[in-house]
Amino acid sequence: MPRFKQFLIILGFFSCLTGFSQNQTITIKGKIDIALDGSLVRIGKSVDSFFNGFYTDPKDVAVVQNKRFNHQLLVSPNSFILIQLQGILYSLCYVDSASNISFEVMTDTIKNSQYIFFFGTNANANELLANRQLLNTVGRQKDYIVNIIKNAENAVSAMDSLHIALSSYTVRLDSLLRKNEISTNCYNAIIAEIEQRMLNCCNDVLVNGLRNPALVKMPKKQFRILIASLFKEYDPFNKKYFTSTSVSENIISECIFINEGILPAVINSPKDTWQSYAGLFTFLVVYFGVYDFAPNSYQQFLVGNALLAALNNTYMTKDEYMEVYSTYQKRYPASPYNPIINSNLIGKVFPATNNTRIKLDIH
Repeated sequence: MPRFKQFLIILGFFSCLTGFSQNQTITIKGKIDIALDGSLVRIGKSVDSFFNGFYTDPKDVAVVQNKRFNHQLLVSPNSFILIQLQGILYSLCYVDSASNISFEVMTDTIKNSQYIFFFGTNANANELLANRQLLNTVGRQKDYIVNIIKNAENAVSAMDSLHIALSSYTVRLDSLLRKNEISTNCYNAIIAEIEQRMLNCCNDVLVNGLRNPALVKMPKKQFRILIASLFKEYDPFNKKYFTSTSVSENIISECIFINEGILPAVINSPKDTWQSYAGLFTFLVVYFGVYDFAPNSYQQFLVGNALLAALNNTYMTKDEYMEVYSTYQKRYPASPYNPIINSNLIGKVFPATNNTRIKLDIH
């Protein structure tokens, strides 16, 4: 009989709206039986519900003492947070208003596997999410989606097969909602998450198939119809997908297709504002320049995320960073990212030179 090592993390989310802000204060309490004293629990949060997976505010790092941690942070209700403990835990959680969540991680130290059991509000949905049972954007599940597109004879058959594949995941959320085991907000957010994950699985084969038609069976005209159909039905600019963890990557793909004339423009006469800085973000956002093709309201969040990520992965000089940030501030003086960036710039040490900058051309 395999020997199990258990560790228990109890997360208590005691919510209270702060004034008229949409943010709420949550308290995260954890007990981790296999954690060593001094271990760091990093809590990544969304900015006004827009997911940021590349940056953790230094203030949102909790230190484990006596196998426990206790931390408070402001988060946007109806959003996703990412809880990480190096080598032990990497878990997405959905946060609804007034959520009370606890979960237990069971680790098989022989098989080196774990399963996370959730309890409380929206527990069943978070359990599916944390245990990667809701369509993964890497591995076999992505390969299955990619092969549907590669082997389809036309756009209609591809879309039909993708709908069937998607339903195998969404049906589980349908059942939870019917039983009143999850909130409507949670249901809508995670259904949107699954749909954007499916689109994310398609991105590589769509971009590569457009440039190398031999990768897919369907004729070039049908392939273009498929691209148009996918981005019409699962358009990442649709506000219902705003909280999705995959939406930034999907927006990049849509902007690439807009730039190449496959999809219609969403703004008139895009300027080369971010394209002029694309070489600075080569190792963070390869296609940073295509953000110029996104709606202005989304550019605020996309570029804001990139600026936060650049603070964690500093290879720009201070002058380079501040040039981009000054442009950003002028365009978005009321951006929710500005106070976060300003706080993290205090005492920030930048390298004297930047050896990574290259010239990029998206055209």
